[in-house]
Amino acid sequence: MHNLIDQELAIRQMLNRRNTFALEVLNDMFVFFEYDANLQPTVHPILINAIYVEQSEDFRWKLTEISNVSISTSNRYRHKYIDYFYLRYNAAIAKAEAAATSDE
Repeated sequence: MHNLIDQELAIRQMLNRRNTFALEVLNDMFVFFEYDANLQPTVHPILINAIYVEQSEDFRWKLTEISNVSISTSNRYRHKYIDYFYLRYNAAIAKAEAAATSDE
């Protein structure tokens, strides 16, 4: 999974399978980047929605024009979302495993 699109696809597949941890992280991601957008105007909510909720390939490509960001900025943001997603996802899994082992 070295390709940006492949990484996004893997996340979207988790979301489509209704993976509880992935859905929780997506909500966290919206909240985190919405606060970032409120502190400094960005297009994060538009990009996150298009990539992970609407999952429209055509719309995602056109986002650079619609949101008035360059392709390099869009790609940088997309990498940031992937990094954030897996950081939170792995933490949620570890927390759940720790809770499960402490119950035993």
